[in-house]
Amino acid sequence: MLKKILALVIICWTVTLVHSQEVLSEWENPEINSVNAEPTHASYIPYRSVAEVERGESSMVHSLNGKWKFKYISGIEASPTAFYSVDYDDSSWNYINVPGNWQLQGEYDPPIFTNVKYPFEPNPPMFPKIPI
Repeated sequence: MLKKILALVIICWTVTLVHSQEVLSEWENPEINSVNAEPTHASYIPYRSVAEVERGESSMVHSLNGKWKFKYISGIEASPTAFYSVDYDDSSWNYINVPGNWQLQGEYDPPIFTNVKYPFEPNPPMFPKIPI
Protein backbone atom coordinates (compact mmCIF):
# COMPACT_ATOMS: atom_id res chain seq x y z
CA MET A 1 0.00 0.00 0.00
CA LEU A 2 2.85 2.37 0.86
CA LYS A 3 4.42 1.70 -2.55
CA LYS A 4 1.16 2.63 -4.31
CA ILE A 5 0.85 5.88 -2.35
CA LEU A 6 4.49 6.74 -3.05
CA ALA A 7 4.01 5.96 -6.76
CA LEU A 8 0.89 8.14 -6.85
CA VAL A 9 2.71 11.03 -5.15
CA ILE A 10 5.61 10.75 -7.61
CA ILE A 11 3.24 10.69 -10.59
CA CYS A 12 1.30 13.71 -9.29
CA TRP A 13 4.54 15.59 -8.62
CA THR A 14 5.86 14.79 -12.11
CA VAL A 15 2.63 15.85 -13.82
CA THR A 16 2.56 19.09 -11.81
CA LEU A 17 6.19 19.80 -12.64
CA VAL A 18 5.69 19.18 -16.37
CA HIS A 19 2.55 21.33 -16.58
CA SER A 20 3.95 24.13 -14.46
CA GLN A 21 6.77 24.86 -16.91
CA GLU A 22 5.69 27.75 -19.06
CA VAL A 23 6.29 27.52 -22.78
CA LEU A 24 7.94 30.75 -23.91
CA SER A 25 7.82 32.12 -27.41
CA GLU A 26 11.23 32.50 -29.06
CA TRP A 27 11.39 36.28 -28.45
CA GLU A 28 10.68 35.80 -24.72
CA ASN A 29 12.95 32.82 -24.15
CA PRO A 30 16.31 33.94 -22.69
CA GLU A 31 17.90 30.69 -23.89
CA ILE A 32 17.41 31.72 -27.54
CA ASN A 33 19.73 34.53 -28.54
CA SER A 34 19.66 34.12 -32.32
CA VAL A 35 17.52 32.56 -35.03
CA ASN A 36 18.73 32.06 -38.59
CA ALA A 37 21.83 34.13 -37.85
CA GLU A 38 25.20 33.84 -39.50
CA PRO A 39 28.05 32.78 -37.25
CA THR A 40 30.09 35.59 -35.74
CA HIS A 41 33.24 36.61 -37.56
CA ALA A 42 35.92 39.27 -37.58
CA SER A 43 34.89 42.49 -39.29
CA TYR A 44 37.06 43.69 -42.13
CA ILE A 45 36.62 45.29 -45.51
CA PRO A 46 37.87 43.24 -48.47
CA TYR A 47 39.31 45.03 -51.49
CA ARG A 48 39.91 43.73 -55.01
CA SER A 49 42.91 45.97 -55.70
CA VAL A 50 45.38 48.42 -54.19
CA ALA A 51 43.60 51.20 -56.10
CA GLU A 52 40.37 50.47 -54.18
CA VAL A 53 42.31 50.60 -50.90
CA GLU A 54 43.79 53.95 -51.83
CA ARG A 55 40.32 55.31 -52.72
CA GLY A 56 38.83 53.80 -49.56
CA GLU A 57 35.96 52.30 -51.55
CA SER A 58 35.49 48.57 -51.94
CA SER A 59 33.52 47.01 -54.78
CA MET A 60 32.93 44.03 -52.48
CA VAL A 61 30.94 45.96 -49.84
CA HIS A 62 27.30 46.93 -50.21
CA SER A 63 25.90 49.57 -47.85
CA LEU A 64 22.51 48.91 -46.30
CA ASN A 65 21.88 52.63 -45.81
CA GLY A 66 18.94 54.06 -47.72
CA LYS A 67 15.15 53.83 -47.87
CA TRP A 68 13.61 50.63 -46.49
CA LYS A 69 10.02 49.40 -46.57
CA PHE A 70 8.45 49.55 -43.10
CA LYS A 71 5.18 48.20 -41.69
CA TYR A 72 4.20 49.15 -38.14
CA ILE A 73 2.13 46.55 -36.29
CA SER A 74 0.58 46.80 -32.84
CA GLY A 75 1.97 43.45 -31.66
CA ILE A 76 3.61 40.24 -32.82
CA GLU A 77 0.18 38.64 -33.28
CA ALA A 78 -0.59 41.20 -36.01
CA SER A 79 2.52 40.28 -37.99
CA PRO A 80 1.70 39.75 -41.68
CA THR A 81 2.04 36.14 -42.76
CA ALA A 82 4.73 35.31 -45.32
CA PHE A 83 5.93 38.93 -45.50
CA TYR A 84 9.38 37.56 -46.31
CA SER A 85 8.18 36.01 -49.59
CA VAL A 86 9.59 37.47 -52.79
CA ASP A 87 6.09 37.95 -54.25
CA TYR A 88 4.55 39.50 -51.08
CA ASP A 89 2.63 42.72 -51.83
CA ASP A 90 4.23 45.43 -49.69
CA SER A 91 2.94 48.33 -51.79
CA SER A 92 0.95 49.74 -48.86
CA TRP A 93 4.01 49.83 -46.59
CA ASN A 94 5.76 53.10 -45.75
CA TYR A 95 9.43 53.94 -46.21
CA ILE A 96 11.90 54.84 -43.47
CA ASN A 97 15.49 56.01 -43.70
CA VAL A 98 18.18 53.57 -42.56
CA PRO A 99 20.06 54.26 -40.41
CA GLY A 100 17.41 56.06 -38.42
CA ASN A 101 14.87 55.78 -35.65
CA TRP A 102 11.53 54.49 -36.95
CA GLN A 103 9.74 56.12 -34.00
CA LEU A 104 10.79 59.54 -35.28
CA GLN A 105 9.88 58.90 -38.93
CA GLY A 106 6.09 58.79 -38.87
CA GLU A 107 2.99 58.35 -36.77
CA TYR A 108 4.05 55.02 -35.28
CA ASP A 109 4.83 55.01 -31.61
CA PRO A 110 6.38 57.65 -29.34
CA PRO A 111 10.01 57.05 -28.42
CA ILE A 112 10.45 56.16 -24.76
CA PHE A 113 13.70 57.33 -23.22
CA THR A 114 13.77 57.47 -19.45
CA ASN A 115 16.24 57.04 -16.65
CA VAL A 116 13.68 57.44 -13.89
CA LYS A 117 10.82 54.96 -14.29
CA TYR A 118 9.79 52.32 -16.78
CA PRO A 119 6.52 53.05 -18.58
CA PHE A 120 5.49 49.49 -17.62
CA GLU A 121 6.30 47.07 -14.82
CA PRO A 122 9.50 45.24 -15.83
CA ASN A 123 9.19 41.46 -15.80
CA PRO A 124 12.09 40.03 -17.85
CA PRO A 125 12.06 38.14 -20.12
CA MET A 126 8.35 38.78 -20.54
CA PHE A 127 7.11 42.00 -22.15
CA PRO A 128 3.70 43.71 -21.97
CA LYS A 129 1.09 41.92 -24.07
CA ILE A 130 -1.04 45.04 -24.55
CA PRO A 131 0.66 47.91 -26.44
CA ILE A 132 1.16 51.01 -24.39
